[in-house]
Amino acid sequence: MHRIASVTLWMSVVLASIIAFQLFVVIDEERPAGTRRSFDVQSVEAPTKDAAIDAMSAAAEQFGRNIYKVHPDPRNSAEGRILFVFVGDEDAFTSNGGYDYPTFFAQAMATRVLDADSITTEDLRGRYVTDATADEMPALLGALEEAGMTAREGTVPVLGLLLYVAGQGNLGGSFAVMVVALGLAISYSVACQRKVYALKALHGYRRADDLRAEVVAASRTLGVGLAVLVVVGVPVLGLVTQFHQALGFLRVLAGTFAVLYAVVVMLVVVAVLTLPSAHVPVVLKGERMSLRVGLLAAGAQIIVLAIVLATSIASLGRVEAVEASLDTSRHWETGDPLYALRLSVAGGSGEEDQRRAAPGLGAVVAEMEAAGQVLLAVPEAHYEDEGGAGEGGQEADGTGHMLLIVNDEYLERQVVHDAEGRRIGNLPQEPNTFTLLVPSGREGDAQALLDEYVAYFGDFTCMVGPPAEGATCDAQGEVMLTAPGQDLFTYGGTAYLPAEMQQEGLFVEDPVVAVVSAASGLISPLLYVSYASRDRLLFSEPDVLDAGLQERGARDAFQGIDNAADAVATSVALAQRELRMDVFSLALGWTLLVLSAIVMVVVYCDRRKRPMFVGLIHGHPFTARHARYLVGAVALSGAGIGLAAVAGGVRAAPRDLAVATVFLVIQVAVAVVSIRIYESRFRADLIKRY
Repeated sequence: MHRIASVTLWMSVVLASIIAFQLFVVIDEERPAGTRRSFDVQSVEAPTKDAAIDAMSAAAEQFGRNIYKVHPDPRNSAEGRILFVFVGDEDAFTSNGGYDYPTFFAQAMATRVLDADSITTEDLRGRYVTDATADEMPALLGALEEAGMTAREGTVPVLGLLLYVAGQGNLGGSFAVMVVALGLAISYSVACQRKVYALKALHGYRRADDLRAEVVAASRTLGVGLAVLVVVGVPVLGLVTQFHQALGFLRVLAGTFAVLYAVVVMLVVVAVLTLPSAHVPVVLKGERMSLRVGLLAAGAQIIVLAIVLATSIASLGRVEAVEASLDTSRHWETGDPLYALRLSVAGGSGEEDQRRAAPGLGAVVAEMEAAGQVLLAVPEAHYEDEGGAGEGGQEADGTGHMLLIVNDEYLERQVVHDAEGRRIGNLPQEPNTFTLLVPSGREGDAQALLDEYVAYFGDFTCMVGPPAEGATCDAQGEVMLTAPGQDLFTYGGTAYLPAEMQQEGLFVEDPVVAVVSAASGLISPLLYVSYASRDRLLFSEPDVLDAGLQERGARDAFQGIDNAADAVATSVALAQRELRMDVFSLALGWTLLVLSAIVMVVVYCDRRKRPMFVGLIHGHPFTARHARYLVGAVALSGAGIGLAAVAGGVRAAPRDLAVATVFLVIQVAVAVVSIRIYESRFRADLIKRY
């Protein structure tokens, strides 16, 4: 095979191994070692919690299967989990690591296995996995139904997992680029074999013989790539995973390479069978390169340019987001660590569960806030003409303002100055009272604004669900002017999402700040649950919080208590993981862009040898000889940029337009350099021939 095709095939081997690794990480998360199926317990109507646990244990023993209750790690719900095991097959349980779970990739998911007797406050609803077969699942779920547990199978097919993996770390874009690269490289390699095919045809060979030879050559090249991967990859795999679940990963890797091989063979078949037939004497004399290859290269250039441009712009956004997240670390370092309370994935986001948990949480918040252990920071956009409110970034149309609802602990951690430059703090915390901090440079009547928020806190926030115990909702406020030009931190960015997806609203400029304490009774317990679900209610003493929720019977409504700063670090790590994949995608994409540009130049020059020679000997300048091709190269680049814009990868922003311009210049430069190299290498041949 041509060198270009060989290099492309080896790159596809690397990409396939990366996809297999990511796929197995997701499989391990969805189906822990030794399990096949999953189901969700939606409701538990057993007489007691112990009775439900006993019923689950009895079902495991009855069917001779192991059942695991999947529960997020209470102190690291995004990257850790606990598997509470109901053992029904001791041998199978032991063979899969027993209580010492063989974690495949600890950076993605750390796993602990505990006996089901360790279940205390955890919600029995939620997700379970088991080693039962598909045929056994109806009977197993039926047995649970008889014990008072409503369960539904929730096994995700492998195809669904593969689609999920494709969306992670830009693997989908890399895969698309790789397929296009393979198609172009194989077509070009086959086209370069025209004379070989012609000579073989003189000796009686048929197209099927050519096809067999190309498949053998592609197989040999892939074999070399796999051999190198084994030599290099096995030590790396041992270093990263300690060879945990190695057999399972090898099965996934073998399946991935089987798919890759099938794709390569299909592309070879298409390339050979669609190669235009030509008269043997014409080919041997030097038939011009097929226009089909040039058109394929042009199409590849448009598609890949769109993908690479969108990936580059997204990468710049991730870099900026990571830098912004790291810059905010100083705000998290002020004072004791803060913890976010996560709602239960087993149904804690339902209205009924929220109402059940609200009184307990409200009482805990009131007690802990009195001890300075709760921080509240809720940004809301208030629109004066619509009367609406919602969490978001800065106002866009000038018809509203930003409100930041905080408590006194927020003012202890974040410096807010009054109009005379003094730091604000230790405000009154009496029933029904709040303080409204209004920027001194703000237009409008401060008293009218206060009246608006007296109604807001008295008629809305206090009345969402049942009011707090003893609350009268008779709001009374006081206005205090603040110095203009203050950017206040909102303690956002704590969701387990990549950093670039949660940059909006980290800071608000000159907001109206409402200082409202739990003692005022102006925020209902149900609204505190809502704030907690949005990570706007943070706690500095997780053990006190945990004990308080358990004491009031509300702990099972929450899946965990996570360090909020760690969540920010996790979001940065997710973005950095995507950036590492972006680097590979960009390297792959630029390789294909250069490859397609070279192929187009080869086809162009091969089909215009005589006009090029005539222009050369008559002293025509380079731009005059190749003006039409350079205009075409600009048009192709413009088409790729336009495709990226239509897909949403390029916006009418200065940075995006600058990046697009750089791409266009690079594409034209590659075309110019390639043409000059071709002319310099084949000038003597042109003189001899023409």
